[in-house]
Amino acid sequence: MKPVNWRSVDLNFLVAFAALMETRSVTRAAEKLSIGQSAMSHNLSRLRTLLDDPLFHRQGNEMQQTARAFELEPVITPLLDTIATDVLTPVSFEPKQYSGPIRIGLTDYAELVFAPALFDVFREQAPHCQLSCHPVDRVNYREALKNDQVDVVLGAVQTEDPVLLMENLYTERHVCLFDPHSTGLSAPLSLDDYTKTPHALV
Repeated sequence: MKPVNWRSVDLNFLVAFAALMETRSVTRAAEKLSIGQSAMSHNLSRLRTLLDDPLFHRQGNEMQQTARAFELEPVITPLLDTIATDVLTPVSFEPKQYSGPIRIGLTDYAELVFAPALFDVFREQAPHCQLSCHPVDRVNYREALKNDQVDVVLGAVQTEDPVLLMENLYTERHVCLFDPHSTGLSAPLSLDDYTKTPHALV
């Protein structure tokens, strides 16, 4: 059997063949595939060269298939259907059936806030997954992601790296707590009172 030169094979040729078989017209086939008539003619020419057969010949206002085209139709049509349904159709993700790894990078604060809830959620929604949490910080999280050490990072980090996608989950704000009896202060607290009063950053 002669080896196939796969570099000369284009899936679009098979799509063009199916459209030509259905419409029996270069013009109508081009319209069906939303391409130009010259592009369809080019596809037909390449098909004829590839298969070493004219495939279609004009008879009146229609194109009639050759014996070779007639033989190929029951092969090519199911092949395209299989590619469309089994190859190109996205596979739906079922968390409860997933048993692979999920690696989450967490900063110290994110681990404190999210880790317990994450374990509860994954235990309920993806009970068979291999969940692992990895410590990261604002410096090394990019390296952890790019080196495929973790799948996702949770934490108060900033990035302008175009390779990484970022989603803001929520925004926190700083608050100041004080005892009015021991400090002698009252709300609202002025900046001057704040800076003059001893305080601890938590």
